[in-house]
Amino acid sequence: MHWFLERKEKFNMAETMLIGTHNSATGEKSGSLLSWLLTPFAKCQSKTIKQQYKAGCRLFDIRIKWINNAWHCAHGLWYTKKYASEILHEINGFPESCYVSITYEGKLNGEQKKHDLLLFFHWAQTAFPNIKLGPLAAKYSDNGVSVDWTILDHGLNSGVKTQQGFIPLDGKHWQTYLPIPWLWDKIYTRKHIFNNDVYTFVDFL
Repeated sequence: MHWFLERKEKFNMAETMLIGTHNSATGEKSGSLLSWLLTPFAKCQSKTIKQQYKAGCRLFDIRIKWINNAWHCAHGLWYTKKYASEILHEINGFPESCYVSITYEGKLNGEQKKHDLLLFFHWAQTAFPNIKLGPLAAKYSDNGVSVDWTILDHGLNSGVKTQQGFIPLDGKHWQTYLPIPWLWDKIYTRKHIFNNDVYTFVDFL
C-alpha cells in the first residue's frame, strides 16, 4: 500500500510539471526533398506533436512560414509536410487545453506579409478555442538579421512564464557555427529539469 501511494504521489507530481518544447513541429515529416536533406540542421524534436503531448508537453513553440501558397511550420529553410492549420487542429483536439506560441520564421518585411500573418493569427484565435494562444512574434526585425522576437500581437494569454532549457543557436553562442541541435544535445546529455512554476522549453523531449 505504501508503494502504491508513493508511486501515485510521484505520478501526480510529474503531472504538474510545466513542459514546453522548442521548435515543436520539427518532429513532424519534412515537406520536400530539400527539407529532408536539411533535417539534421533543423530538427529540435524527435517526437511528433502528438507524442510530445503524451510525454507531458503543454506548451508548443510553433514557427510558421508562407510556402507554396500555404502556411507551413518551419525552421530556417526546413518546413513540414502538414499545413500549420493541420498541426494547430491536432493540438486543439487534445483532451487538455495547451498553450501555443506562434512565431513567423524569418524576416517579416512588407506590410502585406505582416497583414496576412495577423489575419492567420486572428483566425486561429477563433478556429481553435481549446488552444491558449500566446503572443505572435517575428523571429527577425524588418531592419536586420539579428534574432530579436518582435512582438506583433500580445494575444490573449501573454502572461505565461517560460525559461530556456536548450542551447539557442542564435549567434550568441559559439555552437551557432555548427548548427546541429541533436549533436549538442548528444554531447551535453542534458537532463531536462522541470518544475510547476515556469514552463521550461527543451529540445528532444
